[in-house]
Amino acid sequence: MSSKPYSEPLTSTALTPALFALASSQVTMLAPNLPCFAGQGSAPLEQLRKRLMLHVPESELRERVRALVFASHDHINTYLYDRFQRMSNGIAF
Repeated sequence: MSSKPYSEPLTSTALTPALFALASSQVTMLAPNLPCFAGQGSAPLEQLRKRLMLHVPESELRERVRALVFASHDHINTYLYDRFQRMSNGIAF
């Protein structure tokens, strides 16, 4: 099974700034009410920025995203998570 169909939509950098803005506004809004963010300052936003790979040049982004997709493809943890989703939420994989 090819991972190409899964990786192509993920490599668009056009939405990245908008996604970060949306996600950071949600984290900022929810942080005071969630104990997991207590006392963390700006660390959650920096972790989110890192996870969205905002620091990665566009020329490297496609290859990094493909590497993540290929690393998860046929991995036992991916299989177990997909199975959990199917059993608990009825989401077929």
